[in-house]
Amino acid sequence: MGAKKKPNAKDAVEDVSTKEFLREYKKSCVAFETPSFKPLEKKVVEVMEEGDNKLPEILINERIGEKGAMAIANALKLAK
Repeated sequence: MGAKKKPNAKDAVEDVSTKEFLREYKKSCVAFETPSFKPLEKKVVEVMEEGDNKLPEILINERIGEKGAMAIANALKLAK
């Protein structure tokens, strides 16, 4: 068995996918001419402030319509 590689500062890559998701979501809402879902934006900001940078789930308990769903799907697709 090989030796385990210890992570170091050179190997560390910051995960910015949550931040990218929020940015792309806002852009998509403008492009699809639909209002953004404020509880989703609030949850994403909370997750980023906690330093977790991983959005555990997306829970939508209101009607956001076809364009709202397309905005979320587009943002998820574009965030890397």
